[in-house]
Amino acid sequence: MAGAFALRLVPRLAAAPPGRGKGSGGGAGRGAGSRALVTKKPNKEHHLWIRKETAGSGKKALRLIDTVSKLPNEKEAIYGALDKWSAFEPEFPIIAAAKALGMLKRRRKWLRIIQVTKWLMSKGQVLTWTTYDTLLLALFMDGRVDEAESIWDTIVQTHTRSVPKRLFSRMILMYDIHHHPDKVLEVYADMEELGVRPDEDTARRIGRAFVAFGQEEKEKYVLDKYLKKWKYIHFNMKQQEHVKLRPNPDEVAGVRYVSREQLEELVRKADAGEDDGVKLPPWFRLIVDNLLIGWWDHLEKGTLSEAADMGTIHNLKE
Repeated sequence: MAGAFALRLVPRLAAAPPGRGKGSGGGAGRGAGSRALVTKKPNKEHHLWIRKETAGSGKKALRLIDTVSKLPNEKEAIYGALDKWSAFEPEFPIIAAAKALGMLKRRRKWLRIIQVTKWLMSKGQVLTWTTYDTLLLALFMDGRVDEAESIWDTIVQTHTRSVPKRLFSRMILMYDIHHHPDKVLEVYADMEELGVRPDEDTARRIGRAFVAFGQEEKEKYVLDKYLKKWKYIHFNMKQQEHVKLRPNPDEVAGVRYVSREQLEELVRKADAGEDDGVKLPPWFRLIVDNLLIGWWDHLEKGTLSEAADMGTIHNLKE
């Protein structure tokens, strides 16, 4: 018996074989008009331990200062309170601790600086040259020379080739004020060995240490080697009000405001070689004679902008 059959073909999308993902060649098995829908799971991880949050560090610093200011001078109490201060932070509050040390320094709270810095050192935190310099200063101001010397020995032994000049100057200042010329010369010997050039104030202290041992010729050698031959003078002619100056102590020995009359007197004493006068470098003397007085006239008239001349090269000769 014959029968009739009807066959209906329906398009069907084949599923990707197990184990085959994106980029593994699965696209070759799809139809020409088919598309694959790919969804990406959002990443909800927040790596709090690698964030460096600076917002609120000032408040944290003030909270640290307020915490230690109310405590007795006992190591256990100080360290316990500071441990609690940092306990709930996702990472150690380095910025807040550094700000707190700066605030304590401005307030001249030397004992608290020593306590906080030693706690930081026990944690291995904020061990920067500024931290070491602040600690040495605090020990010096608190009269704890032996402790400062112990810290200094550790610094030199640990960081032989990278100790900055300001730390050498700090130790020489401390030893000079406390009348330890032998210690001054020990630090100076380290500076010479490491090629660290002392500033002028430090050089004078080194010279005094040599004099204390009757070695005037070595004092002369140090002063001739490290003191500048000329005292360079810079005049700010832009403003007639009191301005805040921040001169580099390695380059500027002092700052003085002078009137025109005082400048003329300063030049007169320098020319006469009087004991209380200053030495003027030749270039400054030429500027005074040829340019400065004219600039001053414009300054007093309020027409200083008219003296501006960016296109002329002046050839000044003695």
